[in-house]
Amino acid sequence: MDELVAFAATHLSAREQEVLEHLAEGQTAKQVAQALFIAPRAVERLIEGMRLKMQARNTTHLITCGYLSGALRVA
Repeated sequence: MDELVAFAATHLSAREQEVLEHLAEGQTAKQVAQALFIAPRAVERLIEGMRLKMQARNTTHLITCGYLSGALRVA
């Protein structure tokens, strides 16, 4: 894994980390928004920011990068 991606993944904000964990559980942006009591558009912006930060092609790749970098742990 690229060092930049690994660095970005381990330096996510607390809110980004929360969103990534919910996504890894299979929740949609709307479900994440409801769980975190924020607007769905805010979740979509957080996802897009993480995707760009970690150079991920899509949400699935974002979650994979999260696991490979250690930002997400297998439960």
